[in-house]
Amino acid sequence: MNDSSSAARDWLRELLISISVPRHRLGYTLISLIVIGFTIRKS
Repeated sequence: MNDSSSAARDWLRELLISISVPRHRLGYTLISLIVIGFTIRKS
């Protein structure tokens, strides 16, 4: 149980780092597409 929760936390940290670092353009593009997709779906 502890291993999986810590692994999830590591994954979240990696995700946050990839979002906060401008070099990761792919991550930015991915998140932008997701946000745009949600926005279109809501309206």
